[in-house]
Amino acid sequence: MKIKIGLKRIPQPFIVRTAGGAGSQLVALMAAIQVSSKIQRPFQFLHFPYSTGAYYPFAIEGLLRESEVLSLVEKTKFFHEPDEPIAGMVIKNHPVQKKGFSYENVLKLSRYTKLDILLSLLRKEWKINYKLTRMNRSPSWIKYLGGGFPPFVNFETIESMRLRFERSGIPLDFRPHVSRALINEVEVVIHYRIGDKRSTYANPTVSGDGIMDPICFKNIIDNSKFANSNLVYVVSDEPDVAVKLLETVGISAKKHPISKNLWGDMQLMLDARLLICPWSTVSQFVMCIADHSQTKIYYPSKDGGGTMPNWTIPGVIFYEPTYLGHAHSIYTDSYIPEPSTIEIYKPKV
Repeated sequence: MKIKIGLKRIPQPFIVRTAGGAGSQLVALMAAIQVSSKIQRPFQFLHFPYSTGAYYPFAIEGLLRESEVLSLVEKTKFFHEPDEPIAGMVIKNHPVQKKGFSYENVLKLSRYTKLDILLSLLRKEWKINYKLTRMNRSPSWIKYLGGGFPPFVNFETIESMRLRFERSGIPLDFRPHVSRALINEVEVVIHYRIGDKRSTYANPTVSGDGIMDPICFKNIIDNSKFANSNLVYVVSDEPDVAVKLLETVGISAKKHPISKNLWGDMQLMLDARLLICPWSTVSQFVMCIADHSQTKIYYPSKDGGGTMPNWTIPGVIFYEPTYLGHAHSIYTDSYIPEPSTIEIYKPKV
């Protein structure tokens, strides 16, 4: 589809529908760049900050051109937004939490029966459903591009992302810079996703699977050349909690010594020689842009619900994960995000 301006026709943008946190948004931007290059059309972002059942405002506006922003505060149907939401906070009265007949449950049923794919096509929306094959087959006639967006490696797309970060001023350098960051070399980095997963069993439709058992991380380290390393770091949405969990299995991990936000955490992950990930879109984005000749990366072969990835990234090693059980003291009915976790979601002045 094209718009005629004078004697010149320019392609009409397709609309990328996004939800979720910064990691999901970054992987979606990579998909948008990839599909845009394939079908030779520009894109615009339409973000739904409440649609996952938690509040995640758009965090990567600085990476977009002005023409690539359609709306970053789209409303969720049948939901009254709270007056002062906190980024990352699970919303107790969200429609996705309701049992019985509801709009959200009808959507779930349509996804389960695959009816949503047909309905999406009728409105010219191409849903990727975390499948690389569907992303690579995105047709030129689409009006909308929908998630979930899978991680992937494409050097042209990665270079486009690198240039966007460079122009934006967001402090994330794709090229490892250990010599500038730390006196000692970063040998092992564990990404430990905790946060709203604390309320997994209280809010299963929002928080998803459980929290990784730290023994998984220990087994990988013990079977690596870094078994006796004292240069083990942990990055987490709750770093103090992560350090204590790792101590229970004999891992003495240091918190990030310099930065206090997600961009700094991702930089440390990129600088690692051994990176161990949980099931997380932040980890997925880092896996896409990492220097795999320097960093050996481990990622779970499935999430806590048994879902397996529909994608592969060359060089990434899948490991068999286990998750902390329902009775573990880590779980709670609710939690409050740490300030460092939500810093990147604050409006830029």
